Amino acid sequence: MGLFLEWLVSTFGEDFYGLLKVLETLDAVLDVGGVYDPSRDRYDHHQKGFHEVFGHGFTTKLSSAGLVYKV
Repeated sequence: MGLFLEWLVSTFGEDFYGLLKVLETLDAVLDVGGVYDPSRDRYDHHQKGFHEVFGHGFTTKLSSAGLVYKV
């Protein structure tokens, strides 16, 4: 994921809309994009108001990997 992000930044720089267009073409997106939508395989936990937790008494917010695991 880190290498892909480096490629995106080097390719698109500050062209945020170009980056979003690339993200929309992917089958799944983790940890970028600002969207949590399992029905579209989008797993980013970087949004205001995000409070998804694993459950079963755990109260720690999930990372992107935790969101995928939970599905």
